[in-house]
Amino acid sequence: MRLAVLPILSFLLPSPSQAAERLDDLPAFIARDLPSMQAQPLEPGQLVRWLELLGMTRDEAAVDVVAPFLLQGDPQVRMAAARALGWLPDADGPVLAALATEESPDVRDALWRALGQTGGPEVVGELLEGLWQDPPQRPAIAWALGLSVPPRAAEAEEASEHLARGLPGPGAGPVAGWDTPPEVAWALYRLDAQTLSRPSCDAVHRAWSGSPSQEVRGWLAPVVHRCLPAEQVDEFTAEVLSGRWHLARVRLLQRMSRDELSADQLRAALADPRPSVQGAAARLAGTGGGVRLPDETRELLRRVRGADAADLRTLLAGPDPVGRELAAQAIVGRHPQQAPGWLQEQLRVEVHPLVALTLVELLKEVGRTPRGWNRFDDSIALRRQVTARWEGGRSAVVDPLPRPAALPASATIRTTRGVLVVELDAQLAPLAVAAFTAMAQDGRYDGVIFHRRVPGVLLQTGDPRGDGMGGAPWLLPDELSDRAFVRGSLGMARGRADTASSQFFLTLSEQPQFAGTYTWFGRVVGGAHLLDLLGDEDRILAVTVEYPGEQ
Repeated sequence: MRLAVLPILSFLLPSPSQAAERLDDLPAFIARDLPSMQAQPLEPGQLVRWLELLGMTRDEAAVDVVAPFLLQGDPQVRMAAARALGWLPDADGPVLAALATEESPDVRDALWRALGQTGGPEVVGELLEGLWQDPPQRPAIAWALGLSVPPRAAEAEEASEHLARGLPGPGAGPVAGWDTPPEVAWALYRLDAQTLSRPSCDAVHRAWSGSPSQEVRGWLAPVVHRCLPAEQVDEFTAEVLSGRWHLARVRLLQRMSRDELSADQLRAALADPRPSVQGAAARLAGTGGGVRLPDETRELLRRVRGADAADLRTLLAGPDPVGRELAAQAIVGRHPQQAPGWLQEQLRVEVHPLVALTLVELLKEVGRTPRGWNRFDDSIALRRQVTARWEGGRSAVVDPLPRPAALPASATIRTTRGVLVVELDAQLAPLAVAAFTAMAQDGRYDGVIFHRRVPGVLLQTGDPRGDGMGGAPWLLPDELSDRAFVRGSLGMARGRADTASSQFFLTLSEQPQFAGTYTWFGRVVGGAHLLDLLGDEDRILAVTVEYPGEQ
């Protein structure tokens, strides 16, 4: 398979920032020069990169260029074409056609996810049918449903019933016993159905009670809270707020109203040691309640409470990503007429993927759904600012990563379970090692919890907020290699490409699918037995880095 547009793009290969700068003009190149260009063969890796760039144009002119690559022989190229079509408007036709014949499970996963991104409500029927006709792809289809169906709509109730019938447990459906994937839990949370049948509610409740995952418990807690009979709600609320599942506490507080909490429950949430729980409780109460909150949280809440329209717009464009989130939420509540324009303006330049998610969700609430966006999306502005930063530029919103003169060779991570010694590879991943070093030397890893454990797969930490939603004030380009992720490997955690920050994970077993997908930057060389002991209640106490030649 050959792509005629690629010869004119091949001069961009040496510099990612040059490629990013040309993205805005790419549709014009396609429309004007494609008919007369002579095709030239490219390696699969090059095709994957350029298909990604074509998808990032967000221009319908790129659909006809990308779609033929769904028939390419290399599955990696077909996956890249599917991902690119997910970012393009009105590309559901080619995606549905490819789903009819595609046999590769990985490519089908990418196609279903692309359908959710590009299709909108008009593809809900195909997605619901796919839930039962393509069971191995249920996680991808559930994720697509969460993107396609408007929250709290009538279709949301139908979709939630279908998802709940496939949850694990006695009588839960044809796939009983299947573990609940995070995508299914997220979709049920995102759909926010106003009512669920009693059997479906019971299935969701069983899935919540039986899941070992913080992430799944977090997404499902508000769903259970909404659908339970009135006489069971108080007991469930008390169970969540007093339990060990901190993400469940955060999500539930975010969905509750003030009158659903007792004064004692609110005071306990405000005094929770995790900043994410404190923040959710403080936003709910509208006050710190006399409980000592982190200084930065208290100051942000004070500023937002007293801000007029101009002050909120200043916060929305400010350097603090949490401040931008709070300002966006306040604008929707206080200035609904201006909210669509202000939020769309910020979304065009937003560089933090999690703030971008908040903006997208809020725009959907006010009836302005940006097409082609999803919870892990990265905009052209994000790619341009990331690449420019490493070639001498400076973002006005995201601080540049400190660039030390020398990088360490190893580090000692003291935890509540003991000491891990890790070897760092600054030759293979200098940016990841520099970010790890900056966080360690500033003490920003001290006291951070291991917020995520996927049994047998990975253990994740490095989030100063402690809920998996935080990071450092920088975003890192990926530094991909073919280095194998065996037990004890260190990798940079991230959503979409080039969005790693401070979070990292340690693999608990060999994970071949991570190679070439996540940045590998080190390995455990001492204390590996702790990988089996550390859990989501444990913390990093301190991280010390050692340079070559140091004892």
